[in-house]
Amino acid sequence: MRPAVWGIVGAFVFFTLYLISLIPSFFAQVTSAKGVYAEISATLLFLAIISFPTGLLFELGRWGHGKISGKSERKNH
Repeated sequence: MRPAVWGIVGAFVFFTLYLISLIPSFFAQVTSAKGVYAEISATLLFLAIISFPTGLLFELGRWGHGKISGKSERKNH
């Protein structure tokens, strides 16, 4: 998949995990170490927030570069 797609999917998955981690009953079912799980979720959310714009900017930059190079090639030929 393209980087932008990975960024979107990653952000959605990690944000969903983060929302689930906020539910106290979910804590009780999964683990007793609430602080550790919340810290992991926050870290994953932080990575998702970073990866989404990075992937999107990379994709837009590559698309823009392709358009520019495509136009210059047409002018030359």
